[in-house]
Amino acid sequence: MKIKDLPLPTEEFLLCETTGKLTRSYRLNGFDCPVVTLEDNLAKRQAGYTLIDLDLDDVKGWLSHAYEIFGPKEIIHDSQHKLITKYVLSSENKSLSIVKALWFSSIVVYAKCFTQAEGRGVKLERDMLSEPMRECHDKIMNYRHTIVAHAGITTLETAPLEIVLSPKSIKGGILLKNNCKRVEFSDDRNEIITFSDLVNAVHEDVKIKRKKITKKIMDRTRSTSPKELYKNARDR
Repeated sequence: MKIKDLPLPTEEFLLCETTGKLTRSYRLNGFDCPVVTLEDNLAKRQAGYTLIDLDLDDVKGWLSHAYEIFGPKEIIHDSQHKLITKYVLSSENKSLSIVKALWFSSIVVYAKCFTQAEGRGVKLERDMLSEPMRECHDKIMNYRHTIVAHAGITTLETAPLEIVLSPKSIKGGILLKNNCKRVEFSDDRNEIITFSDLVNAVHEDVKIKRKKITKKIMDRTRSTSPKELYKNARDR
């Protein structure tokens, strides 16, 4: 006998403030629902894609908020009249420090989805991206490797020490000064493919992968006998 789909139960959450452990329980018509934790490879892959799904959802929200604070996009062209990315300094506007924090967070968490995370069992690969998307992906990963999560040899973040001399008409005086150059935010909304476009495309692909795996697990579970499921279940 196949198990029918369960009506949506109510969920209850209990957070331990000292350990951070979160316990979730389910109730239906006033009764506790037994729970079976799946630990096979397919279930672990589904869990990994679920976490990536949540990460990308965060990135989309942060980018949207960053652009909202930064304001409407400004149309800028280069000498060949091509639309270009606008780089800005956070000193131009105090609110840009928040934009920088949101942008850096977006880069870190996006890149996290493409790097091996202990316990997840899955990660995204560059090969999954269409050719037009890869250039934008490489740019974001370069930001991650050089100015956000790591320090690299790059023109995006430099601080050469310079001696500033007084004008020749004014006698004496020197000043040691670091000529700091750091990319703190790039408004790429004029680009053919933006960071937001990239994240949206990756997110849709992840949701498809997650949906397919979830269906496989659900089909397999429906064919399992109720007796076997209840045998492995535990009350919460």
